[in-house]
Amino acid sequence: MILADELGRILYANTACKRFLGYRPSELVGRLGFDLCRPEHLPRARDAFARCLAHPATPITLEVDISHRGGGFRSLAVKLVNRLPAPGIKAVVVHFRDATAGVSQANLPDEREEPHRVLFDHAPVGLGVADMEGNLLAFNEAMLQPGGYTREDMLGITNVWQLYCHAPDRDRVLAVARERGFVWREEVQFRRKDGGCYDTLLTLTPVRFRDRPCWYAMVEDISERRRAEDERLRLEALLRQAQKMEAVGRMTSGIAHDFNNVLSVIMTNAELMGSDLGPAEGELRSELAELQGAAERGAAMIRKLLGFSRRADLQPKPIELGDLLAKLRGMLRHIIPEDITLEITSAPGSVAMADPAAVEQMILNLATNARDAMEAGGTVRIDAAPVVIDRGETASRSWMQPGEFIRLTVADTGEGMNEETRAHALEPFFTTKPAGVGTGLGLPMVYGLVKQHHGYIEIASELGKGTTVSLYFPKVAQSAPVVPELPPRS
Repeated sequence: MILADELGRILYANTACKRFLGYRPSELVGRLGFDLCRPEHLPRARDAFARCLAHPATPITLEVDISHRGGGFRSLAVKLVNRLPAPGIKAVVVHFRDATAGVSQANLPDEREEPHRVLFDHAPVGLGVADMEGNLLAFNEAMLQPGGYTREDMLGITNVWQLYCHAPDRDRVLAVARERGFVWREEVQFRRKDGGCYDTLLTLTPVRFRDRPCWYAMVEDISERRRAEDERLRLEALLRQAQKMEAVGRMTSGIAHDFNNVLSVIMTNAELMGSDLGPAEGELRSELAELQGAAERGAAMIRKLLGFSRRADLQPKPIELGDLLAKLRGMLRHIIPEDITLEITSAPGSVAMADPAAVEQMILNLATNARDAMEAGGTVRIDAAPVVIDRGETASRSWMQPGEFIRLTVADTGEGMNEETRAHALEPFFTTKPAGVGTGLGLPMVYGLVKQHHGYIEIASELGKGTTVSLYFPKVAQSAPVVPELPPRS
């Protein structure tokens, strides 16, 4: 369908013109419609147009050949109507069908249907009509776009219910539609041409179309809206977690400093008392030694708390993590029993900007956790390798910035964690170990130290499938001098 002014200049063309003539609507608007006619048919086309302008109430029909964009002409059955629903507009509506396909002029749309057809064709959401058996009778262009279909693809669909991704969706929607008479704001998934699925908001209403009961469907693609909503919820969860960890960090730091002051008084007085004891007071000296040992264990806990709250003093420098792991192998073997296999690997160029003592402490803590998760034996894998995190990967890791890192991974084949445990794993004093066995400060300390290195921590775990903890440290250029590691502890 096209709309032409009194001179025959095209004011509007619908999308079906491309299917019939090869022209996009934008290529037709502004052109003189008569220029498209076969020269031999031009006189009768001008005559029919003039008669249509002179007699507004009388539709004019004719057959005329129109040039195709790809070359040659198409024989079209045409109906001219000089009556529009909008007052004050004087123009001619030109309907045409392909006459070469045996379509008679009697099947051309009635001019009274045209306003509704324009609304149907140009609706911003998918519209379609199917009979009760699922045969697709009509659809607009917006029905094609989300699924990547062409008009020919849709005409080849023998049953429109095949567009549902999931049979339960189809059966449920049709059952509700038959029961209630319509389905309003029902979210279902439709199938794309490539086999994938996309989210839609479906309205399904029973109507009569061409004198038979049918379904009238409005299909709105909500994939982007759903992705935006999921992303919003994910970011809100990350923000809440960050705010919680920040609040816990501030509280922990305050408690640690106050507790440290108390321990300082205890340790100082114990030392003074010990200096006043004579050789004969061995039993009292032994009790003081126990007191000092307990105070020192408390001080060690304070250091872990300060590590979590990012208050510990660090001295980052370029270090080769492969060398550090090699020197720690003996100590790790003492921590990990013989029934657990220890595998240590590193890639060349694993030079990170980090504090050697802090990294050593993190590795030992993670290895201890891995050991405790494998009472029946298993495997601990420790690996260091350079990685590049690009913007595509940060889409699913919004807590990370893209860049080059050295990833230090400690993985075990132990019992793993469920979703709830993993969500609390970095919180101070949270532990799944029996009372008196663990303090719940190992992972929080690792988290605090890696954050102080301007790095990241990632925990992947599943019940029965083990746990993998990955630490990301800023990578150092190869040209930077590497500082020798600390000698291995005895």
